[in-house]
Amino acid sequence: MALVNKGIDLLREHSLEFEIAEVAEETSAYLEKAGKSQEALKYMKVAYEAKLNQNALGVDQA
Repeated sequence: MALVNKGIDLLREHSLEFEIAEVAEETSAYLEKAGKSQEALKYMKVAYEAKLNQNALGVDQA
Protein backbone atom coordinates (compact mmCIF):
# COMPACT_ATOMS: atom_id res chain seq x y z
CA MET A 1 0.00 0.00 0.00
CA ALA A 2 3.00 2.29 0.31
CA LEU A 3 3.18 2.67 -3.47
CA VAL A 4 -0.54 3.44 -3.65
CA ASN A 5 -0.16 6.11 -0.98
CA LYS A 6 2.85 7.56 -2.79
CA GLY A 7 0.87 7.65 -6.03
CA ILE A 8 -2.08 9.38 -4.37
CA ASP A 9 0.29 11.95 -2.87
CA LEU A 10 1.81 12.61 -6.28
CA LEU A 11 -1.65 13.05 -7.80
CA ARG A 12 -2.55 15.46 -4.98
CA GLU A 13 0.51 17.58 -5.76
CA HIS A 14 -0.95 18.10 -9.22
CA SER A 15 -4.59 18.47 -8.07
CA LEU A 16 -5.74 15.48 -10.12
CA GLU A 17 -8.86 14.80 -8.07
CA PHE A 18 -10.58 12.53 -10.60
CA GLU A 19 -7.53 10.26 -10.78
CA ILE A 20 -7.22 10.22 -6.98
CA ALA A 21 -10.84 9.09 -6.71
CA GLU A 22 -10.30 6.35 -9.30
CA VAL A 23 -7.17 4.97 -7.64
CA ALA A 24 -8.72 5.13 -4.17
CA GLU A 25 -11.92 3.38 -5.29
CA GLU A 26 -9.99 0.58 -6.99
CA THR A 27 -7.77 0.16 -3.95
CA SER A 28 -10.80 0.10 -1.68
CA ALA A 29 -12.48 -2.60 -3.79
CA TYR A 30 -9.31 -4.70 -3.75
CA LEU A 31 -8.96 -4.41 0.02
CA GLU A 32 -12.64 -5.22 0.57
CA LYS A 33 -12.25 -8.43 -1.43
CA ALA A 34 -9.15 -9.26 0.61
CA GLY A 35 -11.21 -8.94 3.81
CA LYS A 36 -9.50 -5.76 4.99
CA SER A 37 -12.58 -3.66 5.62
CA GLN A 38 -10.91 -1.03 7.81
CA GLU A 39 -8.27 -0.26 5.19
CA ALA A 40 -10.92 -0.34 2.46
CA LEU A 41 -12.92 2.27 4.35
CA LYS A 42 -9.85 4.51 4.58
CA TYR A 43 -9.47 4.53 0.81
CA MET A 44 -13.19 5.00 0.21
CA LYS A 45 -12.97 8.14 2.37
CA VAL A 46 -10.05 9.34 0.23
CA ALA A 47 -12.16 8.76 -2.90
CA TYR A 48 -15.12 10.61 -1.40
CA GLU A 49 -12.99 13.62 -0.47
CA ALA A 50 -11.45 13.70 -3.95
CA LYS A 51 -14.89 13.69 -5.56
CA LEU A 52 -15.98 16.56 -3.33
CA ASN A 53 -12.84 18.51 -4.26
CA GLN A 54 -13.36 17.70 -7.93
CA ASN A 55 -16.77 19.36 -7.88
CA ALA A 56 -15.65 22.44 -5.94
CA LEU A 57 -14.63 25.53 -7.87
CA GLY A 58 -11.22 26.89 -6.99
CA VAL A 59 -10.25 30.54 -6.98
CA ASP A 60 -8.41 30.20 -10.29
CA GLN A 61 -11.34 28.37 -11.96
CA ALA A 62 -13.98 31.08 -11.51
